[in-house]
Amino acid sequence: MSIKKELYQELYKVGIDVGGSTIKAGVVDGKGQIVGDVETIPTQLIKDGEGFVKAIAGLANKLAMQNGVSIQSIGVGLPGLIKDGVWVNSPNIPNCNNVNVVRELGRLTDAFIYIANDAKTAAIAEFEAMKDKKDFIYVTIGTGIGFAKVENGKAVNFEGGHQTIDKTETALMCGCGKKGHLEAYASSKALENIARQTYGTLHTIVAGNQGLFNEFKEYLRSMYGWMQSSKTIYEAARNGNGTASGLISEQMDNLAEGLATVADITGISNFVIGGAMAKSFDVFGKMLEKNINDKVFKGTKCEVGQAQVEHNGVIGASLLWKYGEKVKVRSVNKIGKNLKK
Repeated sequence: MSIKKELYQELYKVGIDVGGSTIKAGVVDGKGQIVGDVETIPTQLIKDGEGFVKAIAGLANKLAMQNGVSIQSIGVGLPGLIKDGVWVNSPNIPNCNNVNVVRELGRLTDAFIYIANDAKTAAIAEFEAMKDKKDFIYVTIGTGIGFAKVENGKAVNFEGGHQTIDKTETALMCGCGKKGHLEAYASSKALENIARQTYGTLHTIVAGNQGLFNEFKEYLRSMYGWMQSSKTIYEAARNGNGTASGLISEQMDNLAEGLATVADITGISNFVIGGAMAKSFDVFGKMLEKNINDKVFKGTKCEVGQAQVEHNGVIGASLLWKYGEKVKVRSVNKIGKNLKK
């Protein structure tokens, strides 16, 4: 017995977006709109695969109860490699290798379970929201860098963040354990690492030396405190800090190297930038577009835009049922029941 698509579309789903820094979850209705608040927990609280599955089951259960709805399905967007319902690995989330998310989450819930790469889920939400449908490359930039290609309405993720852009002996180490990858040079985490390596001694003094006089510590914070995170680095550049602007210029040159290669290989010239770094698109957008066009094959003109859908990872994960990502099927007579407590 099958469920009619029209009926299924009207039921509530939970979308869960797993990132290197935070896990976000929300209830999504049949129109693709988030109901109530999006719940967020720090990814660092997850110690292993078992803890991860329990945490996201708990999030889904909490959301169902808070919003007073029955949940038909749970969609999860995960960073890294996924195969046959198994989260094989994620370079930036330790101790979560070879986790059978579909099977284990299925044991804890009465919902259909759908999983896919997080770049793909976000790309799906962006595509659904487009008035003029077009082919594009979605790039999510945060702790890592994820890619998805949307072509002829079909979304496929690929590991573009792990292409090699530096083959020298001094190449930076990527979270995956190999050297010279784009992610090690152009992610938000990479920007923070490069800033701290460049100004490491002073940053260490600011952050950790309790023996300094308070006045001197405050002076150092005022001078170098802007490098605490990628967010503060971008804020400093926005406020005219030349050193911060120089670091971002280097980051964008590195990112353009990878995106130009992707454009040359795929033949797709439209890029949509998402993830945490997209909030600073006003600082880097035009610079990145110019850098890409300086590097691509002659005759190619690339356009770079900012992601338009708020919480696109959550919404896209909730839409995985529509894109053929279903792995675990439950019996139809359970439709409408809440998640198991």
